[in-house]
Amino acid sequence: MSRFSDHPTPLGEVLRGVARRVKKVDLTVMEEVRTLWPTLLDPTTARECQPEFVKDQTLVVSVPSGAYARHIMLENEVILAGLAVLGHRAPRSIKTIQKA
Repeated sequence: MSRFSDHPTPLGEVLRGVARRVKKVDLTVMEEVRTLWPTLLDPTTARECQPEFVKDQTLVVSVPSGAYARHIMLENEVILAGLAVLGHRAPRSIKTIQKA
């Protein structure tokens, strides 16, 4: 069976495949995390802190300062419980990184 097809592959599918191979990142789950994010935190925190990617079941969140990093870690259980609706694809832990 040939690897090539007369039918084009959607660009989004190709990009998700590349991301999984390069970073082992599931872009589909990130779309869902970003949709849920504003419902899990207060509006200011949700706006200032952004979920970046999930790798090895860890959600990486960029934060503008150490104070926000501390706040995210204090809300860790609430955030993970809210993301549990994603089932087996849900992150199991959170890591923060400071924005440059």
